[in-house]
Amino acid sequence: MKIIQSYWSHPDLSTRNQREFIKLNLNKYMTFALSVLRAKKYYDQVELYTDNVGKELLIDLLELPYTKVHVCLDDLTERYGEYSHLWALGKIYTYSLQDEPFYHVDNDAFICKTLDGFHDAPVVAQSFERNNGHHLYNLRKLKKQLAFFPEVLNTDSDMLKDGSQYNAGIIGGTDIAFFQEFCRTAFEFVDNNLDILNDLKGENICFPCIFEQYLFSCLAHQKEIEVKTLLPISDTPLDNFNSLLDFHDKQNVLFIHLIGDHKKEAHNMCLVAETLWQEFPEYYDKIIKKYNAYEATV
Repeated sequence: MKIIQSYWSHPDLSTRNQREFIKLNLNKYMTFALSVLRAKKYYDQVELYTDNVGKELLIDLLELPYTKVHVCLDDLTERYGEYSHLWALGKIYTYSLQDEPFYHVDNDAFICKTLDGFHDAPVVAQSFERNNGHHLYNLRKLKKQLAFFPEVLNTDSDMLKDGSQYNAGIIGGTDIAFFQEFCRTAFEFVDNNLDILNDLKGENICFPCIFEQYLFSCLAHQKEIEVKTLLPISDTPLDNFNSLLDFHDKQNVLFIHLIGDHKKEAHNMCLVAETLWQEFPEYYDKIIKKYNAYEATV
């Protein structure tokens, strides 16, 4: 089983120039480094799918130790450059390029041990994310606004019809045919709505959560494919997140994921930096030195 990660820089760069991006993202560097270094600790193959800017930042500047680098996501910018809020497309395009079993691990997720109990599972997701009100709001709003809404999303699943969905912080498995179909359907969903997607920019609607996580969940249900979750299914929406943030219980925690706005909290960023310094001090020092050296030149 191999680990893959992806970084499509365009959604980050769309709101600032490259100089500002590099200067303002020390926390992002620490997070990326800890994620890949943890993955390399437990897996021999850890590959990166990115664009030219991502390669310049993560490989040329930070020298992160991926076993292989695929510079292919500039293709997305050429087609979807004006839709910078569709950040999940980089992940979905990366899934579509796989022809062997894989786990895609988000750059803000940190493995704490091997996932070997799930290596034979056809389809695996991080966790089941119960509706917190926002998912159902998204669905209802998008059904009214989008020109094309895949029939598979009109699910008969009692578990999914309120917008609950599998979280894709870590996702993968052995069923490559399923992931290929999922990716084709996701791009069809996006492509058939391109004319109106910019109208969604100013609204609090997370369309990527629908064309990635919710579509994935509904398609698996339709095809009667069991989705194994790395975490037990939670009882409440709050439990979706509390179990993902424990940096102090390395013996019992399978992974940590700084989901959503948790990446913006100073306490969590201090924990990332501290963990990187404790476990991989040479990379901590390298990032600090390279960041300071770059800042001095701008």
